[in-house]
Parts: sequence; C-alpha cells; structure tokens
Amino acid sequence: MSIKKFLLGGFSIVLISLSSSCSQNEEEQVPSNKDDVVSAFFSKYDADFVAKYGKPSAAQSWDFSDRVGLDEIEVLPCIEKEGTRAVSSAAVVTNNWDEADPRIHSSVLKPVATLNEFSYIKANLANVEVKDWTPNIFGVHDVWVWYCHGNGSSEVTTYSIGVHSCAPWTTDIRSGSLPDEYITYIPIMGSAQNSGWYAGYGYRGGPGYRVDTSDFEDNFNDEFPDWVVENENWSYFDPDLPADWDYETGLATEREFFWYAMTDDPNIVLTDPSIGIDDWADIKAQYELKTYKEIVTPNGAVYWCFDCDHDGEDYSDLICLVEPVVAAKRYLIEDVGAFNDFDFNDIVVDVRDNGIKQTAVVRAMGGTLDFDLTIGEKTWKKRESTYNVSTAYNVTPGSIDYDATLATFEVEGWDPLDNNISVTVNSRLSNKAIVDIPFPKQGDIPHIIAVSPDYKFPLTDGSSIPWMPEQVPIPDDLWTE
Repeated sequence: MSIKKFLLGGFSIVLISLSSSCSQNEEEQVPSNKDDVVSAFFSKYDADFVAKYGKPSAAQSWDFSDRVGLDEIEVLPCIEKEGTRAVSSAAVVTNNWDEADPRIHSSVLKPVATLNEFSYIKANLANVEVKDWTPNIFGVHDVWVWYCHGNGSSEVTTYSIGVHSCAPWTTDIRSGSLPDEYITYIPIMGSAQNSGWYAGYGYRGGPGYRVDTSDFEDNFNDEFPDWVVENENWSYFDPDLPADWDYETGLATEREFFWYAMTDDPNIVLTDPSIGIDDWADIKAQYELKTYKEIVTPNGAVYWCFDCDHDGEDYSDLICLVEPVVAAKRYLIEDVGAFNDFDFNDIVVDVRDNGIKQTAVVRAMGGTLDFDLTIGEKTWKKRESTYNVSTAYNVTPGSIDYDATLATFEVEGWDPLDNNISVTVNSRLSNKAIVDIPFPKQGDIPHIIAVSPDYKFPLTDGSSIPWMPEQVPIPDDLWTE
C-alpha cells in the first residue's frame, strides 16, 4: 500500500478510509457508497493486473507451494539459530520405561512425518558450525532418527548415541571393586553401509526417543552435602566408610556420567569388566560426545547431527530430527494498495504445521493501513500489536531481513490444501472493516498467493530473493511460464 491517492476509472476519489495517503488528523469520511467505491477499486486493480500479466485462465491456481524449491534447484547457506531445542512441540509419548540408573528416564515417541529436506541437509551440513554439546548434557531431548551416512565400510555400521552412568559410589571400591556400569536401555541408533545415505530407523514416520537426564542434574552434585565433603564426615552417608575414604575415587567421577557417540556396541564397550579405573580416562576421551551440529532448514525443521565415528570431519553419521514440519507455506499478500503495485509484500506470513501445533510468523508488513490477518480459526491484528499501524516494516529495498520475525502466533484449523487465510483491511481512523480479502479461487485475480518458504523469485540480474521489496512487482515468470 504505497502512499498514493487512488484513481478510480476516469475520476479522482480521495478515500480517507482506504488510501494510505490520508493524514492522521483528518475526520473519518467513509462514503455512503462504500461498496461501490470498493467495487470500482477492485475493477481498476483487476484491469491493471490483466494489462501487466495477462488474463489468467479459469484453471489458474494461486498456490505455487508445489513449485520446485530449494531442495531441487538451489542451495543457500543454512539458517543458524542461537540456542538449542529440547522437547519438541510435536512429541507424543507412547511408552515409558525405567533405566537401570533411576536418574535417567527414557520414552518412545509417536512417529512423525516431515517435509522432505534431505537435499538441503546434504548440501549444507558441511558448512554448518560445530557446536558444544555441553548445554545438552542435562535435560529432556526428543529426537527421531532420520538419516544415516555410511563411512565407506562395506560392513554395516551401526551408529549410536546415548548416556553412560555408573553407580555413584561403593564402599569397597578401595579393595578393587568397580561400580555397576549403566547405559541407556535403548540407545539412539541407526545403520548405514559403504558411503550411502540411509533413512535411519525413522524416515517419514519412524519412532522417536526421549532421553531425560534432568533428574541426574538435580542430584549430580548432591551425592554428599557440602559440609560432609568439607569435613570428610562420611559416616553421615554410610557408617561403614573409613575415615580416610577417597571421595573422588569412591564416586568414580572419571566415568560417572557422560553422553557417548560410537560405532561399537556400547553394551560391550562401556560395561566391559576388564576395564579398570586407570583405563577410564582413555575410554571417555575416545567415546564421549562433545560436539554436534544443528541445522535449521528454511521451512523451520531442526536436525541434530552427530560424528559417531569421531573422525572430526563428518557430522552426517547420524542425523536426528528434533523439530518436524509437515506442512509449510509462505503467503504473500497485496491488499488495497496503489495501482500497478503488485509487489505482494503488504503482508508476508509463514505458516507451519508440525503435526501437533500450527504456528504463523509475520515476516514483513509493507502496508500502512490496519489489518486483521485470519488463518484458520485465529486472527492477528496489527493495531493490537506493538507496531505502528501506519508504518511499513521490513520491505525497504536493500535492507530486508528475510529471516525477520515481526510476530509469532499459534494457529488452529489451518488447512494447507484449502488455504483458509484472509485479510480484513480496516479504516485508519475508525478501525472499521473496509474489505475482506480471501485466498483467491482458481481463475480469479489474486491479492494473495502461496509459495514454499524456500522458494526464490528469479530476478533479471540472475539473482533470486524470497519476496519482493516495495514497489518491485512479482516477476511474470511465476505464473506465465
């Protein structure tokens, strides 16, 4: 909605209720023949659209989300987000079991499906930064095994990650006894062979796992109260402990608790009775999970990627889905702006569905009138947000942040097949509704179009962008090729 007056037919009409050019101190002047004026505006808009792009066929759909996108035609740098993901919003627990170590809890998650983003992951993973696993040691993590990558061996390689722990202490450790060793009852596992890419155990509908070590964090440093340690008063915990009992050796801190990643069988390696106390520094150094990669796709799915054979180079051994996306669309909206505009950036909103929760993210607001954005059964109102109704956001050429999150809200009832989204444009002065704009039917002149969030519009200079800046129209190629 550029700041212009409207020319309807062969006469000029200044619409205080419609035009972005009205000043804030003018009185409300909604004409009595508002319906006729709106009709005249849309007639002019339609005529200009046809003059620029041609008359659409009766079968023309304005949902282009099935067009080839990033997976097939183009690869861009990964979208990196700060922080880590813990419990997935798509997780539904179907079964719990008790670990041998009661401080660790595990669950099976209901299978999920997600958009096929394998090409993006494979093309971008090598360039994603390596992250420290330490922030994830304690807590609740939901993962689905999604992909595995062979390391060149002709034998089947089984990758696994999990948690190792042992009995926190034992009174007779000074005589050579070893604490009981525990690993997660069902490690997170996947298999691959040669140098191929495999679907792990979870691709497009496999089970997931929850590993919960939050209880371990709660008591990890509380095996003995501080005053017991400071005074070496072990009798508080066990009257049979000798006065010179070695606190650190007794707790077996060198191997007490850590996440592991390996290609060997953890049931054999980490519980081998021949491993002595002097061996544990090397064992832990060889298998401890210290780093990982997190890749966030343009559609918003999150994957954690692990180097299970510890070669330090390839983090595609085991790729786990953390936050799925089963449906995602970007809606580009041109409401009641100036004629011959067609930049479709008055509202840019991404809608995602992970099978459990639907979320909308407003990326840009190029209009200068108030609006109500309805998606499914939920409505977001610009006037009720922190944004100035008459200000455009994130559409200025040369300064657009394509990852911007201007607003996020949960959606209910969005049907990606029906595209049940609409915009109500309101008068600047009275907040009265002027016009409702639904997603267009086939053959209609569009005010809203849908694309995949990873779609890029080709420009004449050979580059491409996710949406158009102000007063730069959508290229003809989208619907006339």
